[in-house]
Amino acid sequence: MATAFVAAWASHQPNPGWLVRVDAYATPGFADALATVDPSRVPATRVTGTAKVTDTGATASTSAAVSTDQGVVSVSLRWDGTAWKVADVRPDAQAVE
Repeated sequence: MATAFVAAWASHQPNPGWLVRVDAYATPGFADALATVDPSRVPATRVTGTAKVTDTGATASTSAAVSTDQGVVSVSLRWDGTAWKVADVRPDAQAVE
């Protein structure tokens, strides 16, 4: 889920296509925030590695780091009872070994 979201987020596809793609992976609240994003300002253009889980401390939530051509992106995920959804994305995350 994290890798697929970051690939869509980094696609730089013009709106409304970009928003439709990223919304498919997002929680409703995060989808609202994504509606304010200009996809041309997303720093990354492609995923360069697989996601690595970075936090599993809470029930129904986790975080993953995804490598891109512009550094590591941290993705927060929430379980909505049916599927994992992206609740936040932070570019320039710390690398995970």
